[in-house]
Amino acid sequence: MKKRERKNDFSDMDLPCTYRALWGDGVKQRWGTLLLFGFVSFLAFLPTVGILIWEDLYSFQLSDQMDLGQITLEEARALSFWNRNIAGAFLLLSAPIFLIVSFALMRYLRLISFEEPIFWKEDFFSSLKASWKTGLIYGLSFAILFWLSLFIAGSDISPYIRYLPLFFVFLFFAPVLLYSLTLSPYYDLTFFGYFFRSVLLYLKHFPISLLFLLGFASPFSLFFVGNPFIRYPILFLFIVFVYPFLMHAWTIYCLSIYDKDINKDEFPDFYRKGMAPLKGEKNGND
Repeated sequence: MKKRERKNDFSDMDLPCTYRALWGDGVKQRWGTLLLFGFVSFLAFLPTVGILIWEDLYSFQLSDQMDLGQITLEEARALSFWNRNIAGAFLLLSAPIFLIVSFALMRYLRLISFEEPIFWKEDFFSSLKASWKTGLIYGLSFAILFWLSLFIAGSDISPYIRYLPLFFVFLFFAPVLLYSLTLSPYYDLTFFGYFFRSVLLYLKHFPISLLFLLGFASPFSLFFVGNPFIRYPILFLFIVFVYPFLMHAWTIYCLSIYDKDINKDEFPDFYRKGMAPLKGEKNGND
């Protein structure tokens, strides 16, 4: 078993003093790890990509049938509606896969932020064992909520309430999930512990949380791009080359909140760990 040790050839005062500098150090020193984080995330997202491609192919088939006069516009809309809901049902499989892996990968961002060495195999499976239940519950919850939202959005009810479930998923469930992702590698809580603490954090830090949420949600704009040969390569580039650095920034931002709201009093071993101590204070490096 490899022992995790901190190098002692420099003092704590050589560590970054600000959270922005901590993010920058992670990018400069661990950019390869972050890219691998993004690539593994894309592999976990591949089942969802398969569902999206299947939806695209079926839409092209309906379009061809309409051009040939084999089906009417109304029939095409009805078939598209039900196919979209079938695709949504498959999210019950793909969403848990992605989120189980995502929760496991968050251990690496903790180690990067704490300036600690990483052992890919040991850290991944240790994190997977600790977090798979949380990832599974969040994955199933997201899949069910998103599936119901698509069903309601495609129904004939009033347009004033048709899209409310989608707004709920985007403006409430997604940011709560993002907070839970960053809480999981630091604190040993139940699913409901992560959920309720994430709700409180989101409500307390709503403006900045919303800005990060818009960054994470930016790939959804690709669904307005009609050409799949443009859409999916861009999606790949985002997940591999943008998502890990954005998630690292989100983790560091959340860590700044946790240090102030949680770690200083409840978990002093985590307080400003990997950073230079403030004057007159001790941190998690001590």
